[in-house]
Amino acid sequence: MAGYGPKLAVFTFSFEVHGKVHGVSFGKHAEKKCKELGLVGWCAETTTRSIAGEVQGCDVMALQQMKEWLNKTGSPKSKIESCDIRDQREIPKKTYSSFKQSAKKVFPSLSASGQSILWQELQTA
Repeated sequence: MAGYGPKLAVFTFSFEVHGKVHGVSFGKHAEKKCKELGLVGWCAETTTRSIAGEVQGCDVMALQQMKEWLNKTGSPKSKIESCDIRDQREIPKKTYSSFKQSAKKVFPSLSASGQSILWQELQTA
């Protein structure tokens, strides 16, 4: 059938960047970089003063470039101390249509197994 090409693999990873990443437009610059690389996902400030998020895409090289950006570059005024990359895996399809910086803060929550971190929106009363 015309218009149906081979299905591309989609990969995802979660991240948390530590250091001076609040108040330095880190999320805005992460969004710009992901759009430049053709990646989708989200990022948000955490209650522990880090930046957490998820990135998805089909281009393995672009995903690697984003991991390097998160680890070493960041926004111009940021000072990255460390970056945790988690849950790298192939997924059936993208769950986001673009990359967005969330205005809501998230907080870390250990999964039942205690091995991976899940990010949940901070509920405000």
